[in-house]
Amino acid sequence: MLQPRPDLLVDLGRREAVVKGRPARLTPLELALLRVLAGEPGRVFARDELAARLALRRQVSGSRAVDNLVVRLRRKLDDQPRAPVFIEAVWGVGYRLRDGSSARLQPAATGAVAFEALPVPAFVMDTARRMLLLNAAARRLWGVDQARATGRPCAEVVGCHTRSATTLADRCPAMRVLARRTPVRCTYLARAGGRGEYRGETIYAPLADAHEIVGVVAVHSPRGDPARGR
Repeated sequence: MLQPRPDLLVDLGRREAVVKGRPARLTPLELALLRVLAGEPGRVFARDELAARLALRRQVSGSRAVDNLVVRLRRKLDDQPRAPVFIEAVWGVGYRLRDGSSARLQPAATGAVAFEALPVPAFVMDTARRMLLLNAAARRLWGVDQARATGRPCAEVVGCHTRSATTLADRCPAMRVLARRTPVRCTYLARAGGRGEYRGETIYAPLADAHEIVGVVAVHSPRGDPARGR
């Protein structure tokens, strides 16, 4: 797991990148290229070095193969060559992953900082209800770190369940959010580490572009004291 900047998470196990809260499935070569660049943000990698690392020298032109691979990866990251946010071309040399240190914060990065600093637990999940991001308050509440939570089902991390111990994953309010494109408030029993059960309330809101729902952001509020047993 690599997170070279707040708006980019590289999940090596799932072979995908999480870009501004949106998952992007990558091919093995695209993942290998992003892994190299994300391993040293800001460093310029020559085309020949990238070709050697990715074993592209067997092809007729390793440098040209690198260029083509960068084009495909940029599409997955929704990166524009003329105004790159992530992968920047260095004329006559190669490519680097921008670390943002020499430029002002982009709105997405500013939003990521604000999300992390929220005093209440909050998280972002994809349309399959898998966790993508948890802020500091959420990580403390559920006793997990970002690496352990990423990719796990929401119900598994939050610990929401009914008194009959049936998980809410199949009838999660997020599904109503996806269908209606409107926020949903849900109250349910939950558990937090070894502290027993408590009644939780979460507001789910859709993250959508012009065409489809791309994820869900949730703000969580524990209600009442932890209960002992069911």
